Amino acid sequence: MALKKKKYDIFNDSLESYYWIGFLLADGHFSKETTIVLKVHIDDLDHIEKYKKFTKTDNITKIYYSVSKKFKCSSPTAKITICDGENVKNLCEKFDIKSNKTEFPPDIKTYDITDDQLLSLIIGFIDGDGCIYITKHNPKGTMRIKVHSSWLENLKIMEEHIRVMSGVLFKLNLSKINNQGYASLMITKIPVLIYLKQFIIINNLPALTRKWDKINIDNF
Repeated sequence: MALKKKKYDIFNDSLESYYWIGFLLADGHFSKETTIVLKVHIDDLDHIEKYKKFTKTDNITKIYYSVSKKFKCSSPTAKITICDGENVKNLCEKFDIKSNKTEFPPDIKTYDITDDQLLSLIIGFIDGDGCIYITKHNPKGTMRIKVHSSWLENLKIMEEHIRVMSGVLFKLNLSKINNQGYASLMITKIPVLIYLKQFIIINNLPALTRKWDKINIDNF
């Protein structure tokens, strides 16, 4: 019997694949193990195009406006949907992904993957749920992730892995529940951010330039 041809290339062992797994863990929506929906702000439309190229899909990117009741304004959003029951189910099983992954996150420490694959996943997660910003108190850059409190243990794993991989000593237990009740990880050590950006460049990861361009490796 001939093997069933994959409808989409939604997973392989490449570092880019793990980057997208991390990004989907942050910003993707998994519906009943059959569908993956990725929504981003219109400013990141080019990121949707990179994702489509990776998954080898020509599905139409839909643009719509979502209204914020809190701020009484509309925000343009780009959305791409992949429906592929067999492969999405396998992906969810491999990475312990549930439809309600916000409150019931996967256990990242159980993943049987290499150090580089895990770091690629973490960088993807930063691009999805993290931010990199410059302040007058730290003009070289700060990285922060803020997510649902249920993700605290995963943030601790990410923090420790970044610390080990970068070889940069920094204060432990940065992952914590903040005053607003969110799980938060903030890293201000610029050598760590330089290491992550160099990893992105060396491995040609499709990271968000609007975030990582804030980290200037030329002046390090």
